[in-house]
Amino acid sequence: MIRAAQRLFLLGTAVLMSSAAARAQTGHVAIDKWNPPPPPPAAGLMDDGGLFHRNPSIAEKIEDRLKALSKHHGFHMYLVVEPSIMTATPPDLAERLRLAWLPDGDGIVVVYESDSRSIGIGRQMMEDPAAGGPRVPGHVSEGIINGVLAATDRSLPSETYLETLVANLTEAFDSHFRRRAIGPPREQSYRLALAVVSVVATLGLLAAGVAALTKLKSVRGIRSFHFPPVEKPERLQAPAGASVTARAFRDKV
Repeated sequence: MIRAAQRLFLLGTAVLMSSAAARAQTGHVAIDKWNPPPPPPAAGLMDDGGLFHRNPSIAEKIEDRLKALSKHHGFHMYLVVEPSIMTATPPDLAERLRLAWLPDGDGIVVVYESDSRSIGIGRQMMEDPAAGGPRVPGHVSEGIINGVLAATDRSLPSETYLETLVANLTEAFDSHFRRRAIGPPREQSYRLALAVVSVVATLGLLAAGVAALTKLKSVRGIRSFHFPPVEKPERLQAPAGASVTARAFRDKV
C-alpha cells in the first residue's frame, strides 16, 4: 500500500511538471498585464472585466463623480475593477498604479477584485516638506478613507457597493477642499474672539488698578487734623462767648 501511494504521488508530480512545461512552451504562462502599468483611464474608471456591462448607467455615474472631483479640485481618483488579479494583491496593485499614475501624490487609486470582493487603495502616506507634499495631508486622507470604508456596506452587490463607495469618497474629499477654501471653522473664530475679549478685559483691569493706585497716592498727600482725646464724654464746641470761624487750619510755624 505504501509503495502504491508513493508511485501515485510521483506520477502526479510528473504530470504537474509536464503540464507546466507544456504551458511554458506554448506561451500560456500568466502574464503580468500591469508591468509596465497601462496609462490611467481618461474617465477615471477601468473595467476590463465588464462588471458594469449590465448596468452602464452606474458606470456613467461613477465616471461623472470622478471627473467632477478632478475638474473642481485637481484631485484625481481612479477606480480599477478586475475579476481576478493573478500577479499581485489589490493593495499592492493599487499602490503600484498610484506611483505610476500619481507620482506627486495628489490623488488615490482604488482597485477592486470582484471575484474575492477584496479592495485596495493606494494613497501617499508620507509628505516631503522639501517638495511641498500633496494638497491633502496624509493623516487627512487616511481618516477620510478609513471612515468611508467603515461606513459603506460591504454586503451590497458589487456594482452598488462601488457606486456608493465612490460617491462617499468624492463627497468627503470635496468637503475637505471646500472647508479649506472657506477658512477656519466657526469654532476657531469663536475661540479667537474670546481670546481678544479676554485680552481687552485684562488690559481694562490693569488700567483700573493703576488708576486706583494713583488715586490712593494722591489721597495720602492730604494732611489731616485730629482733636486730642478727652477724659469726659462731652460735646466738643467752642468756648462760651467764642464764635465759630470758617477759616481753614494752618500749620504751626
